[in-house]
Amino acid sequence: MAAEAINETQWPVIEAVGYVNEIRKRARNHAGILTNFPQDVSATISQQDFRELIRQERRLELAFEYKRWYDIKRWGILTEVFTGPLSLEPHVNVDPSRDYLFPIPGQELIRSPNLLPQNPGY
Repeated sequence: MAAEAINETQWPVIEAVGYVNEIRKRARNHAGILTNFPQDVSATISQQDFRELIRQERRLELAFEYKRWYDIKRWGILTEVFTGPLSLEPHVNVDPSRDYLFPIPGQELIRSPNLLPQNPGY
């Protein structure tokens, strides 16, 4: 998360690359046996390539921790991930006009009618 924030606000900063390399260093220790995969990220990587690398790292590192959905929404890549030609997670019922939003809780709508109308699709 820190590497992503630095990449988006202060690029280029070696500190951001260091955070990712720290995670990769831990991943290279397989049951006490050190391997050479994954390799360290080069400090000369471009900002856009580093952004994509961070997204891939989060996808792998946080698998099964239910963070992917929020990353997809935060990055605005819903259509690309779920319906794109290279989609690894295809879903036929994706609707960006609905799926980027949560429903407004019913009790909140009752308390404050100014919140109407409900978000699309709910």
